Amino acid sequence: SDEGRVVPHDPARSSRFPGKLTTEIVPSERSDSPWAVDTLTLPPPDRNPWHSWMRTTGFDFFEGGDSAAICTWNGDVWIVDGIARSDGTLEWQRICSGLFQPLGLKIVDGNIHVGCRDMIACLRDLDGDRETDVIECFNSDHQVTEHFHEFAMGLQTDAEGNFYYAKSARHAMTPIVPHHGTLLRISADGQRTDVLATGFRGRTLCVFLVSAGLDADRRRLRIMMAWAPIEPHWRLRARHPCRD
Repeated sequence: SDEGRVVPHDPARSSRFPGKLTTEIVPSERSDSPWAVDTLTLPPPDRNPWHSWMRTTGFDFFEGGDSAAICTWNGDVWIVDGIARSDGTLEWQRICSGLFQPLGLKIVDGNIHVGCRDMIACLRDLDGDRETDVIECFNSDHQVTEHFHEFAMGLQTDAEGNFYYAKSARHAMTPIVPHHGTLLRISADGQRTDVLATGFRGRTLCVFLVSAGLDADRRRLRIMMAWAPIEPHWRLRARHPCRD
């Protein structure tokens, strides 16, 4: 049986997701306003060979700003090129599939980290074609039950390389594991998870990190309750200095 066996990488194998898809940038119709929105169109499911449903969630930019990695709720990760242009064509490359509801993505030292419902995955490209050859489990401390609502939202880092994401509660039900309705920090090496804050409301769907930069003097984080537009911004202050 091949169960549990690591299959050696074969650089001569064919791509799982051959080719690239193209879409058009739709420039803003408002040229006389300081506020303009250009639209980066997605490959529609009926026009891509995998019928991928492009419900985009997390994203981050590669160095240079002309390319980004984007994950989708259905478990894909794509790289899109050409986003710095004011108009013209975008090129989309599907590089990974099969992840568990990825809702956050962060590029660290050129490596794509994806925040999934069951783990933070690091996508490894071994042959330079950008397609994922190894899905590495960077951290699997996530506490997951059968409830549909406990999404793992966002993925950010601070200056020390620690990761942050928010874990939804059980949609107005009593938490049954310590991670329900929390803000979590994962060490830069992926070996430790700390609960930084608890008690976030489940009915807002999630807690979404907007800034994970830790203020060295005040030891605070700024987060936003997302999805429900009436929710406030929350500023978190540590009661005690964070442990090393």
